[in-house]
Amino acid sequence: MQTRSEQNQQLIKCCNQSLIEWQRADLPVRCPTPDMEIWAGHPRVYLELDDNDQARCPYCGTRFKVVD
Repeated sequence: MQTRSEQNQQLIKCCNQSLIEWQRADLPVRCPTPDMEIWAGHPRVYLELDDNDQARCPYCGTRFKVVD
């Protein structure tokens, strides 16, 4: 049986990627993404892009960059 801490670590790893390139056609940017292994690793959040078309998930730290 896993402890709560171990379960939380497993969920967070589902979206532990350093950078995801996001297509402009697929906006809005959201995390976790539907194609992540365990997509329910944390609550879904829609991310606001900065002036450089980038965003960071406040839960897991995954960075997103919008590309054309």
